Amino acid sequence: ETNAIQLGKRPALARELAQAGLTRAFVSLHSADAAASDRATRAPGTHERTVAGIGALLAEKVHVIVNAVILRDTV
Repeated sequence: ETNAIQLGKRPALARELAQAGLTRAFVSLHSADAAASDRATRAPGTHERTVAGIGALLAEKVHVIVNAVILRDTV
């Protein structure tokens, strides 16, 4: 389970994890809207890095399960 932020910053890490045997990742995404997501996490820029991390995992053929976090402010 991850927010994939580190994978978004370091795509090579996704490759290393896949080579080590990672086949699935459960990734929390707080909103499809970047501004709403960043407000929910109170961490500006994290939405973009999470989406990039999901992309890095998918590029390495890791099955990604997105955990859609539902909050009043993100619906």
